[in-house]
Amino acid sequence: MIPVILWIVMGIIILLLLVMIVVGARGKRQPTDFYNLYQAGIIWMVFSIPTKSFIFLAIGMFMSVIGMVNKAKWKANSRGFGKLDKKARIIRAILIGALLGLLISGVYVVFMGSA
Repeated sequence: MIPVILWIVMGIIILLLLVMIVVGARGKRQPTDFYNLYQAGIIWMVFSIPTKSFIFLAIGMFMSVIGMVNKAKWKANSRGFGKLDKKARIIRAILIGALLGLLISGVYVVFMGSA
């Protein structure tokens, strides 16, 4: 069982992160990316199948419908890899590499654990 102190520390860290996000994003309004909203909705709907959760299905359908209704705005905020500046490309490449490494190590652990 996790001690109460650990829960309090985790809560304080999450609260500080939320405050930093809110303060850092003040005055910076970005347009909604409806294509990514649509994709996230599809992922939520697929995730609802193995979990057999109606909530995930409902949220996924809601997000997908919002994305499909605004399909005309999909290309308005899309930024391809080539349109990014050098720093953003490096960050994105590092993130993709890290996620790929986590995926490969996770598959390795699953198959080695079952052997």
